[in-house]
Amino acid sequence: MEVWIRRGSPCGFLTKDMEGVEELEEHLRGVETFEPLQETEDVTVEIIGRWGELKGLLSEPAFKDVWFKPE
Repeated sequence: MEVWIRRGSPCGFLTKDMEGVEELEEHLRGVETFEPLQETEDVTVEIIGRWGELKGLLSEPAFKDVWFKPE
């Protein structure tokens, strides 16, 4: 499974290449703009993987409300 996250441009980052969310945030801050990454700013997340893996991920209690009952 791969997770691709980008900030308002076709440039993005695979999370498997990073140590954690702090490194991801540093990379996202440098994309397309010199403005700080805000908590309310939209980013795009693309998850690529086998259906069996994704089905399990989408069914987990911590995630299912995010996917199927967003605010």
